Amino acid sequence: MLCDILSGHPERCCHHFRVSAATFIALRDALVEKGLISSTRNMTADEQLGIFLYGVGHGVANRILAETFQHFGETISKHFNNVLRGIVRLKDDYIMLPSSNVAVHPRIRDNQNFHPFKNAIGAIDGTHIPVVVKRSQQAPFRCRKGFTSQNMMAAVSFDLNFLFVCTGWEGSAADMRVLRWACERGGFVVPEGKYYLVDSGYANTEKFLAPYRGERYQISQFDASTWARVHRNPRDLYNHRHAQLRNVVERTFGILKKRFKILNVATPFSYKVQFLIAMAYCIIHNFIRRHQANDNIFPDEGPDEQNAENEGGVDDLVGVIEDSQNGEDLCANITNQLDRKAGKNNHRLENLGPGFNQNINPFPGPDSVGTHLMEHITHQIATNRVRLLLLTSALGKLAVCDHKLLTSPMAGSVVTEPPALIMRYLAHTLGKSDHSFPVILHKTYKRMHLTPSTDKSVRSK
Repeated sequence: MLCDILSGHPERCCHHFRVSAATFIALRDALVEKGLISSTRNMTADEQLGIFLYGVGHGVANRILAETFQHFGETISKHFNNVLRGIVRLKDDYIMLPSSNVAVHPRIRDNQNFHPFKNAIGAIDGTHIPVVVKRSQQAPFRCRKGFTSQNMMAAVSFDLNFLFVCTGWEGSAADMRVLRWACERGGFVVPEGKYYLVDSGYANTEKFLAPYRGERYQISQFDASTWARVHRNPRDLYNHRHAQLRNVVERTFGILKKRFKILNVATPFSYKVQFLIAMAYCIIHNFIRRHQANDNIFPDEGPDEQNAENEGGVDDLVGVIEDSQNGEDLCANITNQLDRKAGKNNHRLENLGPGFNQNINPFPGPDSVGTHLMEHITHQIATNRVRLLLLTSALGKLAVCDHKLLTSPMAGSVVTEPPALIMRYLAHTLGKSDHSFPVILHKTYKRMHLTPSTDKSVRSK
């Protein structure tokens, strides 16, 4: 059976063992060369590894493994645990903390939107893994969602590799409590001058940079529509960039849970074995990232939604690792850099055409964009002299203060083309099926007592 799978269609090996055949052989060789597993009279090293990968990949019980591989349950259990211990011993070779001279990651270096986060080396979060424990011990393991779990904390690089993993904590443990233990007693060290991105369930310090509270942070809140992507203020912009980078840890957890189904179901192993399994599949994940360049079966995609925040113990780390004021200062510094960059990009609108020479606030309030801006943009649209990207940026500013425009008459309008033509141009530019901005502008024209469009196709939108 095993030989047929390894030598057969590539997808067969990925389906059964969750890795490619080449990666399977490389992992077997790594374990055999270090003397962590070896062939026996009744079972080869290949079959031992296959039993383990099939078990964690599909989340099946010992009796299912015994039936699938046609061995006694005791034999299956013995070799499963032997391979598990061997993989865990590879931890120091495949899960390593970065050094202080780590280079800026290309994702940040090559994208100007992320330049202010140049000292970020990864992201941290916790995830809950279902576990089976005795009924008398279930209380501390019951998480906020109502099931028994272990809270696994992980630090992840922007390459989707695990840099540090802490397993075995009860599901009721706050994320901050786990992080504090990792820093004080678990050997987790942050290089000098570097930091990790965390969500608001953690304290904001110089080593662990959190988002602003009271502002949008969920990725879905920014990607819902063109209007939603308009940044309301500098803190909103900071939170968006922070969430885009920190989402790497959510993606990594998503890949892990898609590959190893045992993460999604509680299995009747002892608790010690359950948290060793959690460590093992993080090691296997990094092994795959190093040896399997094209992971077509499990691509670099995960859920965009953020985990529900665990607010418990948020202040526990303040004063223990770093002064919280240093974290606030770092946030303010990055926010100012993003603000200046946004202002520089938007000041290009100054030279769009004649009659428009004011500086534009990149985060305008209702009173900061006047009627003349609306006049100028509609005139430029009608004369077809506004570039697509600049037009979209300008419309984003109008969306912030559309309630002001809807109630302000436009005296001396310079519109030189019918509103129908303008709205068709906007719909084409934005490429949105809902045409939210054209609808806004259409209502604006009607409130300004301009001649309404007679184009039925536009009115139907």
